[in-house]
Amino acid sequence: MSYYLDKEENIMTQANDNGLLREIRTVNNALEWVKEVSEKLWKINSDHQYPVHLWFRGNRSQGHQLVPSIFRLQEEEQCPIKKISSYYVDIQPEESSKMYEEGGLYIHLINRLPEIRSEFPSVLDILSLFRHYELPCRLLDWTENVLIALWMASEDNNKDGELFALNARKLAETVDLPHQKRIPPNTTVYTTESLHVLLRTGMVRTSYLDELFALPFVREGFLGNGFSERFWEHLLKAVSLMKENDIGIIEGTENMEQTENIIDKIIKYINNPSNSLSHEDAKLYKLLYKEMPPLMKQQLHLYFDNSVPKEDIENLKKAQKARLWLFKFLFDLRKPVTVFPERRNIRLMAQSGMFTIGGGDFLVKKIKREGIECRIPRPLHLNRENKDIICVASIPQECKQSLRVELERIGIHAANVYPELESQGKYLKNLWYVDIDSSSVPG
Repeated sequence: MSYYLDKEENIMTQANDNGLLREIRTVNNALEWVKEVSEKLWKINSDHQYPVHLWFRGNRSQGHQLVPSIFRLQEEEQCPIKKISSYYVDIQPEESSKMYEEGGLYIHLINRLPEIRSEFPSVLDILSLFRHYELPCRLLDWTENVLIALWMASEDNNKDGELFALNARKLAETVDLPHQKRIPPNTTVYTTESLHVLLRTGMVRTSYLDELFALPFVREGFLGNGFSERFWEHLLKAVSLMKENDIGIIEGTENMEQTENIIDKIIKYINNPSNSLSHEDAKLYKLLYKEMPPLMKQQLHLYFDNSVPKEDIENLKKAQKARLWLFKFLFDLRKPVTVFPERRNIRLMAQSGMFTIGGGDFLVKKIKREGIECRIPRPLHLNRENKDIICVASIPQECKQSLRVELERIGIHAANVYPELESQGKYLKNLWYVDIDSSSVPG
């Protein structure tokens, strides 16, 4: 542990062993932390074209996992956490776990307020309203503005807070399709129309793969990302054939840093004679491989991040290659992705809002289909300990009040962070609640 002196504030501040700030006590600390994280830790320099997609998030208390509200099944310390990789954690439900049904919330809101569709046409737009009205959903809030995140983290003077930084570009690279991979730092985050975003917003509507891939906007997403109509048709048939054993492999909980990672396990599974395809199913997977974009076939090995030797991929039969790709694609659907939303509401604009949108789903009893096995696999969540994409600093509780004063001096306060009319009323009431002059009070 090391310390350095904040010259402006004359405060000794803790630093990590790698030299990065560990505690943020002043606004100046926060700005210095951003510079250190971007330049020293993640090597984001002035050559990176804006936006660099360094995002921030503030939590009023410490120790929470980066789990969207819809997947917070119960108190986090009671949920079994299985580490999947340095990037992700798997929070598994107990038998008696309960959760909000996201699809029910979505449909009910649309039915009650159908007029919002004219202003908020996409599922992602409506999910952003969920955040506005504190309804649980698969979005996790981030901001481009570290001062907004610092304001959030400085709430509640009785608890230490946390400030997160996210390397959003780096996270986006983890799910890129093989025919769309870019050379870093040219990777960017996803937009509302991106296939990865459409698939995850589609999970709001269903917990089954066949229904997900059949959604009109998901189909359009495939066609708009270099896939043919016939590829999508074959893919729709293939996902409808997924059995519970297949989903179990995709949900495999082996540590991906070990020798046998999830891809090794998938290859062994599909090569096992007991899991071999029927003649008709093998024919379907051959057609799926045939309709893959040419560049995707050439670069299929890149999809596995060099975890499988190129020659091992090339030695597989066509049906096996297509099946391996599908298993890996469905595994990636469990992961959150970064999205730059269309800022259609005033709060998103004021807060320079960004999102990560969670993948995967839990099948609830209410919507379970009889005899149908092709459920969407359960979600993975960002691992807060991963230094490649996440950096965390502490906000000591004794500094929160002075931080709020500093932030208000530079225009970061409740009226600007929450610009809606009802929030303005609360802000004005607090601002103009003043003492009565004692000389005007009868003795």
